[in-house]
Amino acid sequence: MAMRWIMLWIGILAVGSGQMAFAGDFDGSKTLQCKSAQGVQYHYSGNHQPFDPESVGLPQTFIIDFKQGLIRPTRQSVIRRRSAIKRTEHVEEMLVLQGAEDGVEGVDDGVGWTLALMKNGRIVVTASGGDVGYIVFGRCRAQVP
Repeated sequence: MAMRWIMLWIGILAVGSGQMAFAGDFDGSKTLQCKSAQGVQYHYSGNHQPFDPESVGLPQTFIIDFKQGLIRPTRQSVIRRRSAIKRTEHVEEMLVLQGAEDGVEGVDDGVGWTLALMKNGRIVVTASGGDVGYIVFGRCRAQVP
């Protein structure tokens, strides 16, 4: 019986420490400033090539504003579009954000996107729509008020 209690407490501590390990700058409690670094574009045909994230509407520098539920450009960004965060979920050692965008009116260019934020501040953004998928790598840091 004593062994069961010990195992139960070890299990509780393991689960609790996993939740505590994610706390900090990248747990969704602080506004983040992010920078996209490099991107790869994949076509249904199998072709892939590097691309500039701004060429598809992702600002090179952007803010993740958890309180407003938005991803928005920084003041310095050339791209001025915003995107609503529709879903946020903690998955293992990362925070996953998701949304979708219609794109330019009258053009069939809408995408669904996912941003995976690791506890060290690295991000991977994926977006897909039509016959193309995009992968963008970058990094975030807590925004200084």
